[in-house]
Amino acid sequence: TFYFTNPTGATCKTKDGRDGFCLFQGCFVNDLEYHGRCAFGLASCCLAQSSCEKKTNANNTYFVNPSFPLPTTSLGTCTMEVKRRTNNICQIRLDFVDFNLEQPNPDGNCFNDAFKVEGARHRVPTLCGNNKGQHMYFEVEPNDIETPLILSVTVKDITLTQRSWNIKISMIECTSPEKAPPGCLQYYSGAEGLVKSFNFGLDTEEISRNSDLVSSSSVSSGTRQLANTDYTVCVRQEREYCSLSWMRNEEDGLFGFTVNGDVSKVDLKDLGSPILDSTTCGNNDDLVYIPNGVDEEGERSERHCGLGFPVNVTSVGVIFKLQSL
Repeated sequence: TFYFTNPTGATCKTKDGRDGFCLFQGCFVNDLEYHGRCAFGLASCCLAQSSCEKKTNANNTYFVNPSFPLPTTSLGTCTMEVKRRTNNICQIRLDFVDFNLEQPNPDGNCFNDAFKVEGARHRVPTLCGNNKGQHMYFEVEPNDIETPLILSVTVKDITLTQRSWNIKISMIECTSPEKAPPGCLQYYSGAEGLVKSFNFGLDTEEISRNSDLVSSSSVSSGTRQLANTDYTVCVRQEREYCSLSWMRNEEDGLFGFTVNGDVSKVDLKDLGSPILDSTTCGNNDDLVYIPNGVDEEGERSERHCGLGFPVNVTSVGVIFKLQSL
């Protein structure tokens, strides 16, 4: 199914907060879903939403699981084919409005469930676990609009996990100010914000095991870190700002920064603190790299791979970068 739309030039919001098209000729003519009125009641707010084995060339299409908004019980691979309508599309942005798949195996690999992207100019990490609220950018070849982009979700086995996904697909023009800098899988703007690794969430088992040592609010633990991600997070430099400070988010408890090391061998009271920060990272270690970073004492502080993070690391540059290797 291809959606051919003739919008009024405006977007509209559905009741659940998603972006639709404001169309005069109605939704069903364009094979879109009706979500109320817009343009002072003169037009229809239409949503592009599709699931498995469908095709789209509409901007702001939502790729959802079978039986959405309920979780899916279907096994196998669900794919969506995305084609660009013009040769002025340089990037695709995916927003994971909802995303819950089986957790990775103990090695961090997406063994049972996996979300993959095919057709991008560069490698896109495979995802699983919980990534609600995350996003990613990747580049596409603007002059090759015939080669489709394939999004796929594979579910191998029935488990207790309730699988669901709702992924917004945005096409970004080559001249758009919203385009991310080259090489940035994630791109943030604003004077402050929060960056989380993929599949970062609460580990209720960890809370239960340590309830006699510290309060549950302080042991909010990240779920398993995904293996082989190797990507760059970029932050736009805002007007009148010349540097950026990176700090561990203490609201995520002790496990707000646990990249490398054995948690069971350290004092939980020190976890996440500068005491367990390590900058002597080996070639095979997972690490977070902050180019041109300096700590609160003015010392160079770029590579971090331990079970803690400095009070803050400040970086300067036109584009601020954080790399997960």
